[in-house]
Amino acid sequence: MTETLDALGIPTGRAWVPTTKRPTLPTSIRAWAAGWRRPPTDDADVHADAREKRPGGGGTTPARPRSVPPHVRLVEHLWITSAALSNAAKIWAGVWRGHGTDVLVLDRFVLDADVKHTYWYSVRRGADIRMERRLFRAIAPTVDVAVLLAVDPETNVARRPDEWNIVAFRQQQKIYADTARELGAVVVDAERPVGDVARDVAETVWTRLP
Repeated sequence: MTETLDALGIPTGRAWVPTTKRPTLPTSIRAWAAGWRRPPTDDADVHADAREKRPGGGGTTPARPRSVPPHVRLVEHLWITSAALSNAAKIWAGVWRGHGTDVLVLDRFVLDADVKHTYWYSVRRGADIRMERRLFRAIAPTVDVAVLLAVDPETNVARRPDEWNIVAFRQQQKIYADTARELGAVVVDAERPVGDVARDVAETVWTRLP
């Protein structure tokens, strides 16, 4: 993408922006909050933490909503909000570093961060993060063009077997599709040869740039 635009005489910058990783609360807060959670009532709850430790990220089925006291839930939402603010700040930093170019291409952006928030906190933790997602989208920078390179979960497992398992990739595939639709991202089939994918991405960006 950047090479194509450079060849056309358009100054193009590039940046990589890290997005939300697996959330880890400080040990003291985790121990305090754990004491207030309701006792597990089924196998899904009993093994929720154990699944996180499986090789490949331990994909899970969506966590059940938990019944916890308001002050514990408040701490949880403050933690999720801090993650949203941190991701927005990192994205803005990437944008600022490339502010002198006509076009800035970012690998990982609002779409990816939004998906990771949903996966880690809603799917894995069962938290209601609608407020945090609205906040994140409101303060994160906007883009002229967003492109999602979509591949099948099986392809991702073959490429990244040590990161996630097939269940996790399938869950993320659905979240990516829903979020791309909400944010107006263009979905490009990345199961095809690299040349075809690169051409479609270049055409998508070129025809949508202001």
